[in-house]
Amino acid sequence: VDLVVLVRINHMSQKVDFLSSLLYTKFPKWYGNIFESATNIEFYVDDNIFLVYDINEYYDYQDEVIEFFTKPSEAKGSKLPWEKTFDNFRLRLGEITLWHGMNGHGKSQVVGQVINSLVSQDLKICIASFEMHPYATLQRMTRQATGTATPTESFINNYFTWLGDKLWMYDQQGTVNGDRVIAVMYYCAEQLGIQHFVIDSLMKCGIRSDDMNAQ
Repeated sequence: VDLVVLVRINHMSQKVDFLSSLLYTKFPKWYGNIFESATNIEFYVDDNIFLVYDINEYYDYQDEVIEFFTKPSEAKGSKLPWEKTFDNFRLRLGEITLWHGMNGHGKSQVVGQVINSLVSQDLKICIASFEMHPYATLQRMTRQATGTATPTESFINNYFTWLGDKLWMYDQQGTVNGDRVIAVMYYCAEQLGIQHFVIDSLMKCGIRSDDMNAQ
């Protein structure tokens, strides 16, 4: 049994002054270079850095509270590609969706269709596929977007132009440490403005299939 995970990233408020003060206190010797280092994924591997992004001022949530009371029945979040799901299911801010099924039953293929739909909604996505090379993932998504098994070069060029800056690929295959995956997600949110992060699959994140606590 395999799992494909799609994470809707909740953008974290940037508290630059607070971050600066905290880092100067903790790391005075290399304080001057730390913000430049923030563009490197390794910067986000340190759990001490994550603590900063968990601290927000109360009014950061004001709009969400107002929306809860004024639009209680309205579906919120990003839509799936299928119209009949619009009022019943959404990919919402800060939530995780698990696409579960047996090997070879089409989970990655369905998620590829979902990703194309998210791009059409002007959203930014990163795919971390540890089972398929990025070009293989893009081959499949190109077929889905163009509606043909053998798209012409013109079709392919138009599709890649349509993607614009909305799709990013984390190019690593095989087993990867789970902490690094989380660090890549933080990096994508902070540096690239990614809103959806796809992990394909959870079983490639160095977690045993019987280790429920780690999962």
